[in-house]
Amino acid sequence: MKNRFATVWGLVLLCLPPALAGKEPKNESKGLDLTQRYLVSECSDFGNCVEKVLNPAGAAGYRFVAGDIWEGHDDEDDTEWCWILVVMEKTGEHDTTYQYVPSPRTQGGLNEAASQGFRLVPRFPVESWVDREGRGGGLALGGRYENHPCLLEKPSNSDLRYQYLVFSGVRKFWGGVKDSDLFQKMEEAVDKGYEILKFKETAHGYAVVLEKPVGGDSEPLPKLEDASKPAAFPRYRLLSTLWTLPTLKKELAAATGYRLVTADLDALELLLERIPGPSQSYEYVVPTGRLWSTLEKNINEAAAKGFRLHPCSRGFGFVVMERRPVSTAFYQYQILGTLRLSTMRKELAEAAREGFAVVLAIRHPDPAGQALVLERPRGPGEP
Repeated sequence: MKNRFATVWGLVLLCLPPALAGKEPKNESKGLDLTQRYLVSECSDFGNCVEKVLNPAGAAGYRFVAGDIWEGHDDEDDTEWCWILVVMEKTGEHDTTYQYVPSPRTQGGLNEAASQGFRLVPRFPVESWVDREGRGGGLALGGRYENHPCLLEKPSNSDLRYQYLVFSGVRKFWGGVKDSDLFQKMEEAVDKGYEILKFKETAHGYAVVLEKPVGGDSEPLPKLEDASKPAAFPRYRLLSTLWTLPTLKKELAAATGYRLVTADLDALELLLERIPGPSQSYEYVVPTGRLWSTLEKNINEAAAKGFRLHPCSRGFGFVVMERRPVSTAFYQYQILGTLRLSTMRKELAEAAREGFAVVLAIRHPDPAGQALVLERPRGPGEP
């Protein structure tokens, strides 16, 4: 009976995005409410999202903080559809505005925008439907839909400039990386000041995006020095869990000596980096839940033990949480899941007054299907 119930709601969830994409969201045609701390909007077209939501709100001092995207294809009329959820926050920084532009999902496209002062927004998700049918050889960053590019941001008060590298590697038949040069290129780039920003599975392998500040008051990232590990102990590891959540939990728990850098949790692929020193240990848990209430409860149980939501979390009904070696901070979490944006806006405004901040948008087989995860600091003894 439980499996039948889950199947029914799964079908409902699959039908939801096309239904949303088939009508014009209110915020694409009407004025934005810029009176609240958070702006929550939905769009059915990336271009309209940038033109009618992101840039008008950015000009008023709002900055993108979380979002989600569904992409699909209608076989009946051979058209593509898109549904985008956008959450922006009023920063409160005096006279600071933000501008947003789309960019092709290529190294050249990213660097062209970066030369004009824009920076890739890593919190804007890249849909998991990547290079199906072999487009781009399966190794390009991004999706099957060329009109849904990456999102870049430029604050008005920054003179920083950035440079990007996009590396790709071929996937083995049973997971892992076939291209042995991928990790070597990543390590060489990181030693030159680049930071791994985004990791994504493609149809035939993986794409990795790295970023380096090259202007303004930026400083090169420090090189990792670690003489405590033998040369055979690799700097980077890829956990390819073959799309099973129990395997992900098991392998992540056993990955001692490494920390989670980033991940493609739609495909359950995690990129790990070796940590320096024998005494440091990062710990991970993967809370799950069939309902939003269950997931929230399990997240807070882990948070009470010192775990914090990892920035790469975007799983389907689960999150990844991390406990750092020397951290003494504790956090509390709340999940807002609803089909109606008006309800979400109301609940979000109330939660913001209580000190919560938006940190993530996630999906779930719960009837609501889509939710925001909120976070606030708390003391270890607080309820």
